Amino acid sequence: MAIVPALVYFLLSSSAFSAKAIGIPAASTTTRPRKLVAKLIHRDSVLHPCHNPNETISDRAERAIRGSNSRLAYLQAKMKEATFSEDIQTVEDDIRASVIPDEGTIFLANFSIGEPPVVQLVGVDTGSSLLWIQCLPCTNCLHRPAPIFDPAKSKTFANLSCNSTLCNNLKRCQCDQFNHASFKIEYEDGSNTNGTIAREQLVFETSDEGIVILPNVTFGCGHNIQTRQSGGNWTGVMGLGTGIASLARQFGSKFSYCLGNISDPFYNYNHLILGEGAELEGYSTPFETFDGHYYVTLEGISIGEKKLEIDPDVFARTSDGGGVLIDSGSTDTTLAYEAFTSLAYEISSFMDGILTRSRDEDRRWELCYNGVVTRDLVGFPVVTFHFAGGAELVLDPESLFHQRTEDRFCMAVDPDSLGNDYVVTPTNIIGVMAQQNYNVAYDLDKKLIYFQRIDCELLID
Repeated sequence: MAIVPALVYFLLSSSAFSAKAIGIPAASTTTRPRKLVAKLIHRDSVLHPCHNPNETISDRAERAIRGSNSRLAYLQAKMKEATFSEDIQTVEDDIRASVIPDEGTIFLANFSIGEPPVVQLVGVDTGSSLLWIQCLPCTNCLHRPAPIFDPAKSKTFANLSCNSTLCNNLKRCQCDQFNHASFKIEYEDGSNTNGTIAREQLVFETSDEGIVILPNVTFGCGHNIQTRQSGGNWTGVMGLGTGIASLARQFGSKFSYCLGNISDPFYNYNHLILGEGAELEGYSTPFETFDGHYYVTLEGISIGEKKLEIDPDVFARTSDGGGVLIDSGSTDTTLAYEAFTSLAYEISSFMDGILTRSRDEDRRWELCYNGVVTRDLVGFPVVTFHFAGGAELVLDPESLFHQRTEDRFCMAVDPDSLGNDYVVTPTNIIGVMAQQNYNVAYDLDKKLIYFQRIDCELLID
């Protein structure tokens, strides 16, 4: 089974950035700015280094389906493991990442590390709290879009000892034979990576062509990577969870990302903001973190003015897991079986007599129709997810359906199972499609997530 993709990646020009970073121009600064803005490049964007102009709509849709299915399987396995394990990992002890980016990656990211700086392409995941990259010496290192970082050649690299504050604050800090703090990340399909935890400077390019140097950033130096994957374009994973090793925590207590139309390969305004200058606007809803993921309270779903009759218990977080998480690793949204069937029934009732339903023998539960979303769903009622505190996500047709082929589209909402015989509590995932046309902001100290419906272009300075 493939490892699932991560959500937010930011990409800067590798060649220009590398040359500039190595020189560290006069415009550089080591003072941490109020906010650091980085561009987000979607996997299907013409700006993505893996962009294939010969890919079809069907190719892109199948990749998104594989990624969403893998993500769901991973999360359910993780919940099951936590349910039956006596040693449940807390978010403060979160040095297990949830993903290794693969060919299904949604977005891609670039920064430099060390002195002299070495360019990195890493995945940014809101479901994990450790930045890790491949480091020399490296066993089974994979995918080399950029040079592998060699700590021995960096003037600013420092291993973290087992007596460090970070290690003392972790519930289960591991140590190697040299008394260096170490980590091991295990994945649902048996893949894993391990190495040491260290400190190093990160170098970012700013919007005005300057350089920002972030000193003493805690990260994981992966020396042994074992995975069944082949292909791809990554050198590690950057966590934006709430753990103490998270870059979001090291840079401040706030971050936000704004996503526009991800089906438009030319859209150029998706972006991520780290730091106290993150855009916290709109209505907010409280969040809690479990297993490193952000969970919110979903109170109901409506289509048009009609609120669906769904037992709120299917959205509840219990001792057996479940709940509703805002996810950075799934394209589609996943709902508990009862909630999915209720929504699908209302949509199919509305569509009856308007469009012809298209069925797939391998995915008979899918709600698909012959047609084109942008042409045939004009006037379709919006679907609204209602959260505690008054926050809402409003899904227009392009956020609710994705084009599967040139003349067929399907609902971008899936059931978490094909029945009510759950091994764990129902899993509800708010995926990337549902977050389109929103700025989603996280206040880690106040434990609030903000949803602001906006064109991301309006937030670019």
